[in-house]
Amino acid sequence: MSADPLREAFDELQDPAPRATGPEIRAMAVRRRGERRRILLWGAAAALLLVLWGGAVAFIALSPEEDPVGPGRWRGGAAGDGLVQLDVAVEGPDGGVVDVVGPVTPEQRVLFYITTGQEGFLCLEEQTQDGWTRFHPEPGGSWAVSAGKHWPGGEAPLSFRTDRGAGGRAYRVLFDPADPACGAATGRDEITVVWEGSR
Repeated sequence: MSADPLREAFDELQDPAPRATGPEIRAMAVRRRGERRRILLWGAAAALLLVLWGGAVAFIALSPEEDPVGPGRWRGGAAGDGLVQLDVAVEGPDGGVVDVVGPVTPEQRVLFYITTGQEGFLCLEEQTQDGWTRFHPEPGGSWAVSAGKHWPGGEAPLSFRTDRGAGGRAYRVLFDPADPACGAATGRDEITVVWEGSR
């Protein structure tokens, strides 16, 4: 090899990166410290979330299983003797049915549905200024059911509107294993429906 090609090869090589100066070194150190701080902050936030999540799980697990609604409310699992659960949905003007998530509007109608743990009789009542008034079945009638989910009207569910104007109304279902008039109810559940202004 001649000396000229070797010299040409060395000349073509790029110069190495210049060495960092004092201010550049300080800037790199500040950047690295900032990255470390961000990593520490994210780690602390993740640890805090884990602690909060663990506390919530412990609170739920250690909470007493008292039912704020009262005895007779079925809160999941299999319903026991005399237990009953009352729920409502709304039927819109288009015929669609959805769960109640807010006030019931004048163009909607309420559908009550009840889940029972055994066969017996059901009575639906509305709270009025005179006390509880039965509205299904009508007084003198009976509503015999087996264990499971039921709607007033059975296969052709009945829907209801209030004739008492706007406001919150309390409704309850009574379950009686033997009396069609629900005179010795062993299970009950109550729910409040908020009605908007009438049409």
